[in-house]
Amino acid sequence: MNKTGNSDTIVGLDLGNCSLNHLDFALNLTESLNVIDISQNPLVDLSQEIFRGLSGLWYIAVPLNLSCPGGNDTWGNVTKTSSALICQDQNSACGTTGNLTLLCPESSMCAPDGPGYTKCVCAPGFTGYKCLREVVILCQFWLCCRVPFPC
Repeated sequence: MNKTGNSDTIVGLDLGNCSLNHLDFALNLTESLNVIDISQNPLVDLSQEIFRGLSGLWYIAVPLNLSCPGGNDTWGNVTKTSSALICQDQNSACGTTGNLTLLCPESSMCAPDGPGYTKCVCAPGFTGYKCLREVVILCQFWLCCRVPFPC
């Protein structure tokens, strides 16, 4: 656990050997999570969607009968032990050849969004749907406004 400001941030989660038969979205996993152990659980299927947004995840241990989230090729290092499949060093799907990546508009850039996921982030000076609105800063005397946002 890390202390950030006035709140604690969970960076590791050990759910190994907890008799879990599914992972619930109520876990509310956040992008600050770096390490997860869900090995030695009777999980039959693993929803990939639960890992969306976990761009900081660099280590996950899953039961031997499952694959790494996003697929084994999404990880730089995949190791099988006697009790778990260890997935380490999450690869970015942005700009890689051979992988399908999200096509981002010209005024945005691709960013990792969890194992096998990408998202488009507006480039500086752009906002809105598909990053098509250019942000203009208007100043009059001492008051500056970002348009299209109100002053």
